[in-house]
Amino acid sequence: MKKTEYCLLQMLLHNPSCPHRRKQIKDIVFGILIIAGLMIANLLFFSNYGLPIQNLWTSSFASGQGGNYSEYLVTPELNYYIQIINLLFLLAPFCILLIPLLIYKRIQWTTNNLFLIISIAGMLCLMFGWKAQLGVYNDWNLFAIIALPISLLVWGNFKNIPNPILQANIPLIAGFVFYFHSLVWIWSNYLLR
Repeated sequence: MKKTEYCLLQMLLHNPSCPHRRKQIKDIVFGILIIAGLMIANLLFFSNYGLPIQNLWTSSFASGQGGNYSEYLVTPELNYYIQIINLLFLLAPFCILLIPLLIYKRIQWTTNNLFLIISIAGMLCLMFGWKAQLGVYNDWNLFAIIALPISLLVWGNFKNIPNPILQANIPLIAGFVFYFHSLVWIWSNYLLR
């Protein structure tokens, strides 16, 4: 898998560690100040154009609209988790291919794969922990972002299959089927309402 496919995300993750390794403390402080400055500029922009900072803690989802987090966190129910798993397979059906890739040890522990696995784990925490306020299937676009790291992990590790015929045909056939599976579901869920 080429690093250019998701180099921006890796750059955001790995670049802060480079000055630390080189003992360039001035660059670390400069980077922290830039990040803090961007956050402050963002807050000031929103404060002046319709989202006052004082409302951030009382009426924002980030603060549970005044600390009422229980309304936004999932209460453990089997039916809800079954719907979430079904939604995962509707949005990213190729995640089923992780099973044979793991069984046959085709996923290598490279830094790229580790980065993708951490991304997937974080998004799974969101899927299984954050309550879909509109219902699971109506709030599908909240969870759709998980398809990106799963697809990069699955398709990037097909190169580790030793048989060149399988290496070429499995992604082609599966990709064709899964593409239309997701396309039809998203189309029916979004456009036909």
